[in-house]
This record gives sequence, structure tokens and C-alpha cells, in this order.
Amino acid sequence: MQEFLKELGKFSNIYPTAFSNFHGCAEMWNTGIINADSDYFIILNDDIYVYPKLIKSKLAFIRELVSQNGLVTFNRSFSHFGISSKCIEEVGFFDEHFLGIGEEDRDYFYRYESRYLRKPHNFYTDVFYNFGDESRDNEIEKNNTGKYSRFNTTIQKEFYSTESEGSIQGRYEFPVRRLNEYLNPRPLWKFRRSNYKRLNE
Repeated sequence: MQEFLKELGKFSNIYPTAFSNFHGCAEMWNTGIINADSDYFIILNDDIYVYPKLIKSKLAFIRELVSQNGLVTFNRSFSHFGISSKCIEEVGFFDEHFLGIGEEDRDYFYRYESRYLRKPHNFYTDVFYNFGDESRDNEIEKNNTGKYSRFNTTIQKEFYSTESEGSIQGRYEFPVRRLNEYLNPRPLWKFRRSNYKRLNE
């Protein structure tokens, strides 16, 4: 960890956030969004390689896509995606009930489609390379696929029903309906953003 922080010190405008124990994807993504203090965010998981020269040429285009659509997945994957503060305000943060890994992305996909009545935009690009799950935490109990937390799979089954007409499919294999009301884990974020300038006056 110390070596990693030492290497980060060689770059400007890098603000690392460290956790003392395991935190799920939803909470880590939300924490990154809160601390970035921006209008547009690119979220990259730890299994993504970025080609520096390519991303420089595509960054403005990606930002425009995120501005227009609110949420943009890259190469049909939530391991790397772009999202706007407007989308966060209208759809909400990622649901931190998903304490482990998995299902938080499909939940957000469903809520996005519920809000906008369309699927998020996808952008196929060679800017990023997803090299898989080599760095995943093997201490967390997985479901039978070996990839996602069993806890998150269980929560998803408690939160969603397939027995509903006219429901949204989202990223699921069949139409579903969310049973539990979404509770914003960061209720004061919009207030903070809208009053930040007043705070500094």
C-alpha cells in the first residue's frame, strides 16, 4: 500500500481514498463520485487497462456521450462506464444494499430504464481492455458462478419479482419488477452541490 501511494505522489490531481476492510462495488462507486466533485465521471474497475494515447483522442467524445445520455457503458460492461451528476440526481446513487460484488449494475440499469424509458447508451471502443477477474477478492463468499457475492444474489432475489405484467426487463433475461423502494444512501448530495458556492463565499 505504501509503495502504491508513493507512486501516486508522482502525479498531480490524484486523491486516493482507502478503506480498512472490504467494501462493495456500489459503495466504492458512490464514494468515488462524491469525492470527484465533478459533473461527469468515468468509473474504471480494477480489471480495466486504459490505453493512454487512445483515451486522449476520445475523451471529449465520451464526455459528450455521457452528457447526452446520462449513463454510457463501454463495450457492454459495467466494469467501465461513464455517468453524469444529472443522472445521479434523477436516477439516484448505486444501491448500497448490495454490500458485495454483483447485481448493483443490473439494479441501476433497471432503475435507469424505469426513469427514462430507454436503455443506457453503449459505446464500443478500443480505449479500454477488460482483462477479467484476476484481482477479485477470494475471501468473499461467491454464488455458484464463482464471480459474484452470494449476499448480493440473495438481495437481488428479495428486491425483484418476475411475477408482474408490464414490467421492465432492464439487463435481466426476462421482465422484472423491483419490490423494494430505492433509498438514496446520500440524500444531501444534491443540496451540497447546489450550495457549495455559498459555503465558500
